[in-house]
Amino acid sequence: MKDLASQFSSSLAQYFIGMIEEKRACGYKYTELSSYTKFDCFLVEQKHKKISLPRKIVEQWLKKQEALLETSSKTHQCRVTAVRNLADFLIRQGISAYSPPHFFNVKVKYNYVPYIYSHKEISSLFKAADELSKTNTAWHLSYFPVAIRLFYSTGLRKGEVKNLLWRDIDLENGVITIRQGKHHKDRFIPITMQMLKILKDYAQKKNM
Repeated sequence: MKDLASQFSSSLAQYFIGMIEEKRACGYKYTELSSYTKFDCFLVEQKHKKISLPRKIVEQWLKKQEALLETSSKTHQCRVTAVRNLADFLIRQGISAYSPPHFFNVKVKYNYVPYIYSHKEISSLFKAADELSKTNTAWHLSYFPVAIRLFYSTGLRKGEVKNLLWRDIDLENGVITIRQGKHHKDRFIPITMQMLKILKDYAQKKNM
């Protein structure tokens, strides 16, 4: 990972660094910094020497990026969020800064239409998972029926189930702790009684 000081050179460099370090101290990874480094370069290009973030500079940057936008409105939204994060940090330091309002955000259009499985299809899926674990001796398939039911009963993401450890499953209180999930946040997931029994049976079978 590059040293932060080497990535920022504008008049607000120390505040970019301070804001990022604060976010990391709060548990956010903040490894993707392109929205911040590009904005820092823009400030240098504009010869912005003051310790402030005026409205004119912010609007010039966001309008420029919006005009250049050809691929992803989500990328533009990330840039707006980055500027807003910096502005909010500056304001908390007692420095004059313009935090862009929400109308700068581009609405992201999604064409995805979710497929709703019928009860019959879900039952067939469970049955197939059970049969697969019976007919294949590969160790990683032994928990496949449990994983499939976890997806169904909790709505966990693929990576969350993959990274789940037994120490994060409270079989006594029926709660799963997800560590560093979406947006790098921890959260608690309640377990249904039926799913709890499946987990207990599996733990007993594997001597967990």
